[in-house]
Amino acid sequence: MATITMNTAPLNNDYADLTFYGFKLDGNGDLNVEKINDGSLITIPDPDNQSGPSDYRHWIWTEDTLNFTWGNKGHLTMEIL
Repeated sequence: MATITMNTAPLNNDYADLTFYGFKLDGNGDLNVEKINDGSLITIPDPDNQSGPSDYRHWIWTEDTLNFTWGNKGHLTMEIL
């Protein structure tokens, strides 16, 4: 299993071959998970000002594939494939 880096830059700022998973809450409080692995520009918010619906609340960099499902009692389950 590869390293998963959460809410910070990968070691040595090496983004090659990593996939970004960003977690956002929309205006209704619904959770959205964005997966970006095509070289698109990713804007990380200022940690002291994460209030807008377009701001990531949490994010992960990994070379593993992640699968998210809703588990028991509304908990989000993350599986590393």
